[in-house]
Amino acid sequence: MPCEKTQIVCKKCITITNSNSQSNIEHNDLKAGFTRKNTYRSYMYFNIDDISKNIVVDSAELKIYLNKINIPHSKTNFYIHPLKEEFDLNTSFENQPEYYEKQVKFELNKNSHGIIHVDITHIFDQWHDNSIKNNGLVLKSGEKHRALASFSSSLGPNYEGAPKLVICSSKINHDQKIVDVVEKHWELKIFNTALSPTVNVERIINGTFFIENTSGVQIKAVVEVSVDSKHWIEDTGVVVNANKSQVLIAKYYGKYYRVKFNCSGFAYVKLSFICQVYQ
Repeated sequence: MPCEKTQIVCKKCITITNSNSQSNIEHNDLKAGFTRKNTYRSYMYFNIDDISKNIVVDSAELKIYLNKINIPHSKTNFYIHPLKEEFDLNTSFENQPEYYEKQVKFELNKNSHGIIHVDITHIFDQWHDNSIKNNGLVLKSGEKHRALASFSSSLGPNYEGAPKLVICSSKINHDQKIVDVVEKHWELKIFNTALSPTVNVERIINGTFFIENTSGVQIKAVVEVSVDSKHWIEDTGVVVNANKSQVLIAKYYGKYYRVKFNCSGFAYVKLSFICQVYQ
């Protein structure tokens, strides 16, 4: 049974910049980046009050339309953080809301254009279970290297270009005993230590991580388990030798899983999570 999709259009959005430090910019574009002289950050808010608490969120994806990007290198990273405080018409570069250090990173290159899909399931889960309040999101670059991206805002005439939050959800019905197989795949670059994306495992019957070490150094991998995505405990661990593969299965049940990697220097990993779930 496919999940039910809900699409929410951004309710409010603004851009701030230090070139106009005492006010914000409400425009057809949302800007994020750094030009050596000016820094740009953008804020977005999605009203999720109508989303039922009696669902399991399979995924939450931010869809933003990239109009233009100016970067001197072939690619660069941008970041999305959940806000600790609300933003409004008084928000400016001199009056910015605080944001959480937790982040979602996504990469853009010189040829990027059109709809950009960003998985923010981990952030949405915390809004949905009231671990943190939904005050919106901030979109920014690393702000150390020159990179400026321009996205469509919800103030423009083109509905298709407005930022959207797409939620894929389902209801648990153990009486039906209908089982589906779900696969998730990532390619990760590790420098000394790294964390995989968080996986919501509320609906799983059983699940397994498959780790392929595609680098020339040994890697240690440990499953971490959490009931609230804030407090994590270490579970099972394995050592994955250079250019070898290993299987990792958590012993304990939690609402969330992730894998923590440690190595000496740089390493590259292909990580898969394959599980059986109730539809």
